[in-house]
Amino acid sequence: AASVVIHYDRWWSAAREDQATDRVHRIGQKLGVQVFKFITKDSFEERIHSLITAKEKLMEEIVDAHDDGSLHKFSRTELIELLKYT
Repeated sequence: AASVVIHYDRWWSAAREDQATDRVHRIGQKLGVQVFKFITKDSFEERIHSLITAKEKLMEEIVDAHDDGSLHKFSRTELIELLKYT
């Protein structure tokens, strides 16, 4: 019956926030859900928001969300190189 999701303590991982938001839809919600993310200007939360946004943009550039096999195109060596930068 939830119709609002509020993220007030931002995670470093956008996937965790997405999981919390998706949970509302999985419980059978048929109506629209509003999502709010509280970010205080010039704060640590604003820096976290910038990092999350940059990580999402990088992921979109590397992996096509509609191509299930895109991660399999990387060789073992390429994946190790990518992980060095995290």
